[in-house]
Amino acid sequence: MHDSIYMASIYGLTGVNFWQSAKLLSERIEVDDRGVPTKLTALPFYFLVSHATELLLKSALLKRGFSEQELREFGYRHNLNKLLTALMAKGVTITPGTTSLVRQLSEQHQTHALRYSALIDDGKPTYLPPPGLLLEILEELLLLTRLNSGGLMIALLDGLTTGCSGRRYAPPLNRNNRPHRSNSAPRPENMTFFMTAP
Repeated sequence: MHDSIYMASIYGLTGVNFWQSAKLLSERIEVDDRGVPTKLTALPFYFLVSHATELLLKSALLKRGFSEQELREFGYRHNLNKLLTALMAKGVTITPGTTSLVRQLSEQHQTHALRYSALIDDGKPTYLPPPGLLLEILEELLLLTRLNSGGLMIALLDGLTTGCSGRRYAPPLNRNNRPHRSNSAPRPENMTFFMTAP
């Protein structure tokens, strides 16, 4: 088994990759006046968001002492509801909106309905909330994955960073050759994941 902090970084980075893919798909989803998708081609977006949610929840749990082995236990596998409950039991505050959306995604994620059976009329509606709401919950969950433990740090920064060698790296430059600075909260596309030793 691997170190929990190391695995938290791997799960977090993989979650961000799924999130970024979902974000690209969301730009092409046609929605009605309520923000709900009008075509079935939106299903892959919901799978990507659900999987990103699972990975970010697992990353946050690993950061807080869960082991990789515990996360592989049957009860936690693909169960967003149980992962969320375990994270909240660790004293982590999660907004009611995010809690509600994650809980509503849980069953269809756990049963792999988005991957295999979303088009089967089994009496269970497929949960397809407005895409923008789901992208917002991923932002909140990402913030729960920030790590800084015992000299090993996984950082999510939009600015100067220190890599494994201890050297300073310049931030990304904008078109005016000046360091890119954002007044808003960092977004995944502006974040750098890296590890430093003490």
